[in-house]
Amino acid sequence: MEVLMLRPPRSTFRIALSVLAALWLLGVAAHGEAQPADQPRRGGTVNMSAYADAEVWEPVGSGSLSSVQAYSQLFPQLVEYDLTVKDTSQIVCDLCTDWKVSNGGQTFTFHLVKNAKWGDGTPITADDVVFSLARYMDPKVPMGRSGLFRNYTLPVDKGGVRKIDDYTVEMNLSFAAGAFLQFLALDYVKILPKHVLEKEGDLKQAEKIIKHRACVGPFKLVEYQRGNFYKVSRNENYYKQGKPYLDGITHFIVVDTGRLMSSFQARQIDMMNSGFSNLTPKEYLDLQAQMGGKLVVNELPGSRNWGFMMNVKKKPFSDPRVRKAVYLAIDRQELNQLVE
Repeated sequence: MEVLMLRPPRSTFRIALSVLAALWLLGVAAHGEAQPADQPRRGGTVNMSAYADAEVWEPVGSGSLSSVQAYSQLFPQLVEYDLTVKDTSQIVCDLCTDWKVSNGGQTFTFHLVKNAKWGDGTPITADDVVFSLARYMDPKVPMGRSGLFRNYTLPVDKGGVRKIDDYTVEMNLSFAAGAFLQFLALDYVKILPKHVLEKEGDLKQAEKIIKHRACVGPFKLVEYQRGNFYKVSRNENYYKQGKPYLDGITHFIVVDTGRLMSSFQARQIDMMNSGFSNLTPKEYLDLQAQMGGKLVVNELPGSRNWGFMMNVKKKPFSDPRVRKAVYLAIDRQELNQLVE
């Protein structure tokens, strides 16, 4: 199937407070007034809602927001979107210290931090990074969202990803593509412990993560009750000094929106997020009005992709000349003006 992607300008959606990552970094609370970003308060715990239980606890086989909410706080990635600035399209290092681009935009070299360790004390090295990315690049593995970047890379056996030394990783593309880093920075492209995966095969169950202390993100998973809640606590060995500010987060799985709203009003839930609840933007604003200023609703930019999909196995789109004609017939300038 051939996809013709169109990118409208970034839209805006309303959320209660912020995305989860911003909470980790800034230590903002949902009830009451938000603290200034430059004056975070250290300590405390937050009760946050989750609209559903996690399907799986790692990126392979994961496609739902409920899963990424669960494992995002537990594992690192090479690069990530910077949620501490207004322009959230900016990409910054997470597990790397820097990267350089060479070979006409087709080679990316990442230098890794040297102070990161898994929960069992094993250092994180290029072996973990190459092993994890190679899993996502494996054509036998369903692409999902964790493997979208492999549309641009060479196969693993052709140097798509390789270890230069213990703290240097190189990735090679089949052609220069600006979207490569954007897909690599998605929250689904997590780096997982090679030594644990070689024993367990996967980390799809929370029990495996707790057993092997397989966390290296800002938080570690300490308790999980299926269908009820899961609890994380601050990772005291987190490689980003001084982070996170919170002592922990308890994610309560609340499917019913009526129960969610009543729980929030009763202060049983401190934070809700439009991506991780079943509430609409209007319901957030209605709730804000009902609570008389006791609820802080923040707006953050969000991106949307829209596209035309052509079934290349059937006429007329099985003919590449027809597909090319459609491609040439689109007035992109007019389309951009319309969606603005």
